[in-house]
Amino acid sequence: MQNWSEIFDKASLPNTNLVYIAIGSAMGHYQENELQNNQQYPCFLEKFADNKLIILIDPMLESPLKIEEFFARQNDPLIMTKSIVENDKYVWRIFQNRTTCVVAINSCFYYEIRNYYNPQEEKEINSTVDTNVSNLINLISICLSKVNKTKIIFQDYSGPDTFNFYSSLLSCFDRDELLNNVLFDVTENESGCFIEMSPELATIDSDGNFVQERFKKLVQIRSSPKYQLFLNNRVTVMQYPMSFVITKLHESIDFNMSEVHGLYKVKQLATLYDISYDSDCVNPHYILDTYTKIFKLVLRDIIDSNGYCHSQYDYIMSIIDQRMMLYNALSVLRATE
Repeated sequence: MQNWSEIFDKASLPNTNLVYIAIGSAMGHYQENELQNNQQYPCFLEKFADNKLIILIDPMLESPLKIEEFFARQNDPLIMTKSIVENDKYVWRIFQNRTTCVVAINSCFYYEIRNYYNPQEEKEINSTVDTNVSNLINLISICLSKVNKTKIIFQDYSGPDTFNFYSSLLSCFDRDELLNNVLFDVTENESGCFIEMSPELATIDSDGNFVQERFKKLVQIRSSPKYQLFLNNRVTVMQYPMSFVITKLHESIDFNMSEVHGLYKVKQLATLYDISYDSDCVNPHYILDTYTKIFKLVLRDIIDSNGYCHSQYDYIMSIIDQRMMLYNALSVLRATE
């Protein structure tokens, strides 16, 4: 926590415009540091003003860092101002040049509780989650509390989808303020180890706010290239598990949901449409009512965005308790090439 206080101090400076956090950003195995693969200083950072804070976290961070080589080629070399060494290896390094501060942390960074085959490993890893989440929330709070807010980009190159964690933050901060200023996953859908970097990633609008279409209603992104992707993703969740649970609960209110997979995806839709949903509640009447509410809102959005006749909405709602007919009717709503 003491080391993170230095990060907080740097982020709180009035002239820090952007904080970029890159999890799993070791690049020692990269032979070439190219535009398409630079995880430590991706090309989309160039659209933001100078005075950036870059936080690289990976137990395998190399020495020297690829970002050091990058700035050396720009004739603006990074100078190491602090380091912590344990067992003859760097665990913490801070660099600075004219425009950028880089903090390199040779460590893992877990922000969600996970299940592992090894109970001891699970205990050790999950014991760090609370501290890591607290540090992230403190950093976001600092950046959003400034008069001129500091943008944050959080990218996890180690593989996990950050959607669920980001969604949980929407209950901690003002929704619009968070969406406008804090971006988790620049691809909005294809997070993972090998992202092809592009200047078009991390889109900002004319007001300088992040454009996060993944969190918008379909009617708001009808002309977007990502419309078809997000439409089909939402139809998929409506088909399973949402409509499956709804029809099963119509058949029997005592239906056991313990073996239904992917229920977290319904929670995601609730978040997208800003619907209050307690996913820990097991009351079947509450689940049926809430799932139906979510289903209706998503269906209406799909109908309106696609220009379907409203009678299509009425028809689908009339067969909501008939599993196969409902599944097939939803299939018709999918976008095609």
